[in-house]
Amino acid sequence: RSIIKRFRKEIWRPFVRALNDYDMIKEGDNIAVCISGGKDSMLLAKCMQEILRHGKMEFGLKFLVMDPGYAPENTLPAFQKAIELGADGIETDIHYTRDGRFAVCHDNTLERTSDGQGSVSEKTIEQLKAYDFGCRFEPRPAEPVRLPILEELLDLVREMDVINIEVKELPPEPSLRREAVHTLLHILRDFACGSRVILSSFQHEWLREIKDRAPELRTGLL
Repeated sequence: RSIIKRFRKEIWRPFVRALNDYDMIKEGDNIAVCISGGKDSMLLAKCMQEILRHGKMEFGLKFLVMDPGYAPENTLPAFQKAIELGADGIETDIHYTRDGRFAVCHDNTLERTSDGQGSVSEKTIEQLKAYDFGCRFEPRPAEPVRLPILEELLDLVREMDVINIEVKELPPEPSLRREAVHTLLHILRDFACGSRVILSSFQHEWLREIKDRAPELRTGLL
């Protein structure tokens, strides 16, 4: 009970106040909140569910807490579950791999979410596909869960309204960065999803290059 009180005071109430400050959020809106990643995600979700029992309103906003226990994060089963739940969009993360592909994974390294070790960007897709990304999840899936590549993800979520993609690590060499930009734009055009994609990154120079090559794409600075 003390954990819930602290959560409400230090995290929940400031979060809701911040949401309430945005003009685009109005009284009566339904807001879905999903917590994923990290060892405390289930505890945080349970705190929120306890606070919001019976669809409790905060500042006139109704919150729906998405349980983080459906499927391993950033995997095809997780995105499939989002579709089944009626989500309008998803957010994910991609890394440019050693063999010039884009792997879907949040962390820069493999240890937290799989039975692999090392940096995602230093592996090939074949190597990454050998790891089980369900081994850290509880309850553990009966079959190994493989890391998806960007093309597999886009094929699955092609009907969604919003596909928010954060680009993580990119190679520092200018020639390889240009190849990465070319590959990403080629994939987005192949799936004809550019109008529904938001590309975000902490690498602002890379986003500027994207806008120069494809000004129609929406981008977000992190």
